[in-house]
Parts: sequence; structure tokens; C-alpha cells
Amino acid sequence: MDRIHITIPYRGARSISINHSKVGGNMRWKYTHEAAGTRDEIIVKIKNALAFTDWYPHPPLKVTIEGWFRDRSRAIDLHNAIKLVADAVEAATGVNDKYFRVETGESHFHSELPKIDIAVEQL
Repeated sequence: MDRIHITIPYRGARSISINHSKVGGNMRWKYTHEAAGTRDEIIVKIKNALAFTDWYPHPPLKVTIEGWFRDRSRAIDLHNAIKLVADAVEAATGVNDKYFRVETGESHFHSELPKIDIAVEQL
């Protein structure tokens, strides 16, 4: 199956949620330093995962995101993380994110190690 799976640590909403990760205005929006670091980490992990497969991603792709959080008060709405994740997957694979089917999985709570799981697969 043409699929990769990566995990990144969850460092808080400022590092991944679209509500907290962009600054600017008048069509000059950019990611904050924290969010850009998270995006770059996702790009590197996806490229590394692809290097160990014989899969070359092409449209369409399915991108799924799932989160593990300490409790509900520290969790983000996973839908708000999709934009940053999609931008990172696009940069890593070269596939335009308009060809992605994006899904949010479950939010899990009471996790000692908060994390975000990202899966990319061929449709």
C-alpha cells in the first residue's frame, strides 16, 4: 500500500493551529516562527519516510490527522491544524493540496506524551 505515517510532538496551539500560527495582513500573511518550525519538521519527516519507500506520491492523496492531548483544555480543534499540515505535505511531496482529501481523525485525551499523527496515502 502506498502510505506513510509520521508523528510529531504537540507543542501547543501556537505551533500548529491556524488560529494562532499566522501573522501579517493585507495579503502578506506568513507563519509564525513556531509554526514555520513545525511545518519544516513535518516536511523533513515526510521526505525521510518517502526515502525508505519506492512510492512516488501523485494526485489524489488522502491526508489524515489525529491528535493525542493531555486533556480537553489543552487540545486544539484538529480542523484548524489541517492548513499547516497540508502546506507541509504539499512541500514534501510536490502534489498541490487542491488534490488532497483531508480528514481529521479522533482527538484522544489523557495522554502523557501529546502528539500529532499524520498519515498520507494514495487514493
